[in-house]
Amino acid sequence: MSQAVLDVRRWAEPHRRDRTMSITGAVVAGVATVAGPTEGRGPLGAKFDEVTPDHLLGCRTWEQAESALVRRAFTQLSAKLGWREGDFDLLLAGDLLDQTVASSFAARDLDIPLLGLFSACGTFAEGLGLAALLCSSGACRRV
Repeated sequence: MSQAVLDVRRWAEPHRRDRTMSITGAVVAGVATVAGPTEGRGPLGAKFDEVTPDHLLGCRTWEQAESALVRRAFTQLSAKLGWREGDFDLLLAGDLLDQTVASSFAARDLDIPLLGLFSACGTFAEGLGLAALLCSSGACRRV
């Protein structure tokens, strides 16, 4: 366990500039977006990959619908990139439900290890930064 910490330190220190880390070798390979009908009617409606016809996506609860949104976005992304579930090392995801319920159930259904994120509106930025660090360090290839 301590060896892993030392390895990360050896990697991170040469890249540190004051209090900012320089990340190299990590790229955003693709993006997929799925939105509900309200977002679809908004000014960015035409920009989404998929706009669902109803808020619950045919599910009984909001939690099930949120989980379905995560799965659909993942399926869209996989199709765009030509990747399968097994091609991903880790899923970084978060939601505003207790214990990241929607993300947890989506990850379980997708059979991908999940690192749950808890940053409310900052979850996207946290996930993007953490994914870049994981890929740049060599810990993961596809997140």
